[in-house]
Amino acid sequence: MIFKKIVVVMLMLLTVTLYGCGTTSNPVDKGTEIQREEKNVSMIQKDGKILSLEDVVAALEEEGIALSKSNDGNNHSNLVWSGQTPTVYTVAEELRDEIFIYIFDSFESREKAYSGWGVIWGRDKRPEFAKRKSAVVRAFPAKNALVVYYLERPEEYTSESGSVFKKFSRALFWKLNEGKEIVFKGEGTHWKGLMSVKYYEHFWKDKAGVIQHESYHFQNGQLKYTGQDSDGVGSVKYKFETELGSSSGTVGKLDKDGIIKSSGSGNGARPSAEDTYSVTVEWNGQDDVFKLQATP
Repeated sequence: MIFKKIVVVMLMLLTVTLYGCGTTSNPVDKGTEIQREEKNVSMIQKDGKILSLEDVVAALEEEGIALSKSNDGNNHSNLVWSGQTPTVYTVAEELRDEIFIYIFDSFESREKAYSGWGVIWGRDKRPEFAKRKSAVVRAFPAKNALVVYYLERPEEYTSESGSVFKKFSRALFWKLNEGKEIVFKGEGTHWKGLMSVKYYEHFWKDKAGVIQHESYHFQNGQLKYTGQDSDGVGSVKYKFETELGSSSGTVGKLDKDGIIKSSGSGNGARPSAEDTYSVTVEWNGQDDVFKLQATP
C-alpha cells in the first residue's frame, strides 16, 4: 500500500509537470472575447479538428511508445464509460501498463464523460476498473478523446514505466491538445527574469449553440541574480504580476547558480503574448523592479 502511494505521488508530479491536473469547460459570455472565440470555433469546424483513434495512436507512437493492441483489455470486467467502449493497448512487452483510448463523436460528449470521472458528493463516479484499489489510473482529455493510463500492479512500477508515462504526457499535451508556449524575458539592475507559459485551449459550440471553452496552462518562472557575490544575497522576496493576477514567494537563499525558480498551474485565465509581467525583487534592503515581455 505504501509503495502504491509512492507511485501515485510520482505519477501526479509527472502529470502536473508535463501535462497539468485537469481542465474545465465554461461558457463564454464576454462580448470582447466572443469574436475571437467565434473565429476559433469556425476554424475547428472548418478544419475538422476531431481526433480519430489513428490520430491518438500515431501521436503516442511518435513519442516512442511501443503499443500492442489487446483484444481482451487484460480481462477487465467493464471498460465501457459513458456509452463508449475503448480500444485497449499494452505498452511494450515487458511492461504491464495499458492505455485505454475512448473516442467520442464531439468535444461536448467527451467533456460530459470527463466531468463525471471522479468522486462527486462522496460518490465515486468512475468506471469499475478505475476503482480497483490495486491499480493506479489516470485519465486525460484530448479534444474529443479521453485517454486513460492504467497501471495494474504499482509494485512493479519501474523507471521504464516512468519514462513511458513522460512520453505519454508529452503526446497528450503537445500533439493531441496542440500545446503552445509563450516565453517572457526581461532584466533589471541586479536581476534578470524569465517566465514560460505552456498552455492549450479549445473552443466549440454545444448543442444549444453556446460557445464553450476548455483550457489548461502552467507557468515556470526563473529569476537569476546578475550582481556580485550571490552567496551574500540572503533572503529574497519576489513577485510576478500581470493584470490577471500575481504569484509571489520568499526564499532563504539562492541556489548554487544564483537562481530562484517558481511554478504554478491552473485552468483559468492565462497571460497572452500581449501581456507584460511586472517583477519585483527585494533583498538586503534593496529592490529591483522590471518588466518581462514576450519574445518572438
